[in-house]
Amino acid sequence: DDEFEVQAVIGRLGNSSITTNLTVVREDQPVAEGEVRHVFIDTSKGSTAPIPDAVRSGLAKYAADQD
Repeated sequence: DDEFEVQAVIGRLGNSSITTNLTVVREDQPVAEGEVRHVFIDTSKGSTAPIPDAVRSGLAKYAADQD
């Protein structure tokens, strides 16, 4: 019945990808860390694509590091 908090911070907002850093915290102590990387793809070409402007502007204020 432990309660955990997951803290998510955008560590990097690149040209075609976003890296989100995750910290799992219990009683103000970090117990696990990880990261998730999302890559934007142009499905018609099968290659990476730039992050859409609407997504970039919506997430920029949460990014720790911006390109």
